[in-house]
Amino acid sequence: MGKYILGIDAGTSIVKCCIMDMEGNELGTSSRKIPIDVPNPNWAEEDMWLVWSGVTEIIPEALQKTGLSGSDIAGIGVTGQGDGNWLVDKDGEPLGKAILWTDGRASDIVNRWMRDGIVEEAYKLTGTGPYPGSANSVMRWQVENQPDVLKRAHKNLWSMDWIQYKMTGVMCTDASNTSLFGLDIRNRTYSDEVLKLYGLYEVKHLLPDLVDSTQVMGYVTREAADKLGLVEGTPVVKGMFDMVASATGVGCVNAGEACTILGTTCGNEVMCDAPVFDPPNVGMSICHGVPKLWLKAMGVNYGTPNLDWFLREFGLPYKEEAEKRGVNIFQVLDEVLLNTPPGSAGIVYSPYLCPGGERAPFVKTEARAQFFGITEENTRDQMLRAVYEGIGLSMRDCFDCIPIDLKSIALCGGGAKSDVWCQMLSDINGQELYVPEGTEFGAKGVAMFAGVAAGLFSDINDAVAKTLNVNRRFSPNLDNTKKYDGIFKVYRKLRDDVFDTWDLLDQARKSL
Repeated sequence: MGKYILGIDAGTSIVKCCIMDMEGNELGTSSRKIPIDVPNPNWAEEDMWLVWSGVTEIIPEALQKTGLSGSDIAGIGVTGQGDGNWLVDKDGEPLGKAILWTDGRASDIVNRWMRDGIVEEAYKLTGTGPYPGSANSVMRWQVENQPDVLKRAHKNLWSMDWIQYKMTGVMCTDASNTSLFGLDIRNRTYSDEVLKLYGLYEVKHLLPDLVDSTQVMGYVTREAADKLGLVEGTPVVKGMFDMVASATGVGCVNAGEACTILGTTCGNEVMCDAPVFDPPNVGMSICHGVPKLWLKAMGVNYGTPNLDWFLREFGLPYKEEAEKRGVNIFQVLDEVLLNTPPGSAGIVYSPYLCPGGERAPFVKTEARAQFFGITEENTRDQMLRAVYEGIGLSMRDCFDCIPIDLKSIALCGGGAKSDVWCQMLSDINGQELYVPEGTEFGAKGVAMFAGVAAGLFSDINDAVAKTLNVNRRFSPNLDNTKKYDGIFKVYRKLRDDVFDTWDLLDQARKSL
């Protein structure tokens, strides 16, 4: 039997794979970008065939980089973006493009559910509040707008399910994916009551069978093996969607352990030994891959895209400085942050930049980003730091709303590459942070479960003990934390004060 494990992570715009040894070392990685299509304003779709095509390219490439062959792989885990809808017909053919979690077409449906008290009733069983891109919202939109498509549909396979189907020929999903659809979170089973509340009972047949995250869901077929450079019969563990997989990859497999995934989203997660239903009607209670473990997740829709937007619109001087000096732009940005005092001279940035509004730690489809507190004395550098701080304040806002004492916070994602930003986040949250060694934590998380299924680890805690290596640790500067306490009060009051004003803005924009 092989002694290496392979993880695949189908992210929002990139599909990646990682081959790992039993010490947690990333021996070889590969990735492909997958374009996101925007056929209408606030829509977001992805070609399912391009996702699978990317997988057929990255696995052989990663094997080649490591000098390994398919026979060296003991097991495979797959994770990917959650939510949205990935419909296939009875032959397993996609019924058009996948609708992604960032899609905003179901905004009116979410607002209607909230207004009619449906969200409040469903939350008592699910512990999860819908948002425009959640699978139940998108499916309801399809019920109302694409009935002909649903008549031809056989199953809704989320991103990881689609890849696993192409690898094994088996259609199924797990409780982490369906936690955001219509699950009785306590019992990890589909809830007819919830499906009826959301008007989805008539399409229950589209929901795949549930398989435990720790189980082998299938084996690589001969056809897939030929395309992927693998051995026919290699086991594929069911795994879980990317938020849960990344938590596992950074070592969060026990109650009280927390992590923040600072990438496209700012995903904040706390592990719990029972479902958490506070705060009501917001956030996600998700079944962990570990039996009898759940996580409470508060995923701010946009994390690093706030910085991408600022650099696109206002970052030319930083880009020119980096080019002149022949350095990476993020080195220039770190220097600017170090030379700009905490608090950004009183500028507060609310990072609600997603076209679909915000989902954590509150749900508001009309929410929009803003700068607050600017005078003519303020500078571009202060605005830049305010964007970084605003994302950190959103992280604190989420953890502050979850009634669980934290044992530790792990930080991963693109934002964790900057020591300066990591220290800022530690200061803002007043918490010790650690950054694990590695980069592909979603792929690593499901690979660890594949290792358990293949018998390479005795259980998931054994896998964590043998593979988790801490790269950097950060302790809060408590003087800075006190400064941020005041800024945080402003940040929280701002989003409360403008909550109804966002509705007026939405009405005004529609009349333009």
